[in-house]
Amino acid sequence: MLVVIIFTFMVIASYLGLMVWLYIGIQETKSFPKTSNERPVISVVVSLKNEAGNVSSLLKGLLGLDYPKEKLEIILVNDNSTDGTFQSLRAFESVSVIVLDSSGAGKKQAIETAVNMAVGEWVLVTDADCEVPSSWVNSMVQSIEVESKMILGPVFIKPTISFLTQLQSIEFLGLQGTTCGSAGMGYPISANAANMMFKKDVFEDLKPYQDNYEFKTGDDQFLLMAITNRYPHSVNYSLNKESIIYTNPVKTWRKYFSQRIRWASKGRAYSQLTPKLTGLLVVAFSLVILIDWNLGFQTDDLRLAFLPVLVKMTLDLLVILPMKKFSGVKVNPIFYPISVLVYAWTVVITVVIGLFRK
Repeated sequence: MLVVIIFTFMVIASYLGLMVWLYIGIQETKSFPKTSNERPVISVVVSLKNEAGNVSSLLKGLLGLDYPKEKLEIILVNDNSTDGTFQSLRAFESVSVIVLDSSGAGKKQAIETAVNMAVGEWVLVTDADCEVPSSWVNSMVQSIEVESKMILGPVFIKPTISFLTQLQSIEFLGLQGTTCGSAGMGYPISANAANMMFKKDVFEDLKPYQDNYEFKTGDDQFLLMAITNRYPHSVNYSLNKESIIYTNPVKTWRKYFSQRIRWASKGRAYSQLTPKLTGLLVVAFSLVILIDWNLGFQTDDLRLAFLPVLVKMTLDLLVILPMKKFSGVKVNPIFYPISVLVYAWTVVITVVIGLFRK
């Protein structure tokens, strides 16, 4: 029992330090200077695989972007679709909308195909199922500073009332708080390919995917690590409401766990210490919650059972509340304490499976 208590307090103390560090980073991000006069040429890139049902709404959003047309190109890459996506895309092909077939298999090769063809100084990417606001490109460009090589944009879940969606909404608030806070401190540890922008020449020079094609996901994370390895302190977070992209939640528990397992599986290939330590700390706290919960009820020690859950609920609010206020995402407070327990199980299960899954 003593060993469990000592381990619990060590993890809590470390997690407190992490959350305070991220909270400070979020506050620092708000003070970043904005330079909105320059309008670089932007290539918007979207990789699509079996997204025929989303093509029309995606193009409606992309064609409605209010960025100067002479400085904007849209590149849509078909990633080996089998549902008519490519044919649907061809219907929208024009001078400003380029439609390509990927030169390989997978999202990373699709992005490489587009970047090789892009004329923009910066490449801005999103996913086919996302809602793109008209001010998106302008807003992301405002976050470019002199030394910037990459801009991370905010991504949140489209709200619904189901528990699974609420769980993902809470999770994404925490993930975006982590992304924003770590970038604000100069050591970004996460990115989301639904909304990120990077310099074309940097991508071509670094070739960020050449050693990790085996991982189906990670086009965002491996690019982020490649850039920060070569260019420290060159990544900004666009804490601007006009930059927000909303994405669809997964609709079944099976798809939810499958997605999280894919996310976890790429962690073993991370080369940087900060994301590795952060991930280990999240896993450790999840283990603490599960162990103390079980042990507490076995010994009738309710303090042991509930203390880690209450502490994590409180500490997570340091990043969740600022991002909730920023995004306007509505979360049912009844689901919040339940989500802490569910998330603990999710983390442990998906990490164990992901570490051994190719």
